Amino acid sequence: MRKLIFAVLVTSMFCLSAFAADNESKASVFAGYSYTRFDGGLNSNGFTAEFAGNVSKSFSLVGNFGGAYNSTAGVTISDYTYLFGPRYVAHLGRVDVFGHGLFGGIDSRAAGVSQSALAMGFGGGFNVAMGSGKKMWRLAEVDYLPTHFGGVYQKNIRVTTGLQINF
Repeated sequence: MRKLIFAVLVTSMFCLSAFAADNESKASVFAGYSYTRFDGGLNSNGFTAEFAGNVSKSFSLVGNFGGAYNSTAGVTISDYTYLFGPRYVAHLGRVDVFGHGLFGGIDSRAAGVSQSALAMGFGGGFNVAMGSGKKMWRLAEVDYLPTHFGGVYQKNIRVTTGLQINF
């Protein structure tokens, strides 16, 4: 699974030079704060970072990486997601509204034990242009983030905000 995800990421990065010439923005990077509510009631704070290559004006390929951290009963819990997939963006003046379906994995670490599982991210959000439009503030992104540990699906929710820079 990791080899497949790595191959998709490398291929999409090599394809950046082939993107359509009529796009105003060829790619974007994002970094921001995220709050994750894990199934079972665990609340975590962390980060989300992503790279998006624009295939057309409204379609992007996204690599999304996140970390969520919490401490319960003196045990530090760290969860790292790596998700990849398509995103559709509707440009509405100074506001961009987007939706995506991302697939990949999650690594969960606690008390020196690490476990990996399937993860997905289904959701969307909206960005508001700042100044010339090269910088955008992601006011909100909400993702349904199901994971699959031990043969059971967990239903998680992640909310993100932060800064996106378009190239």
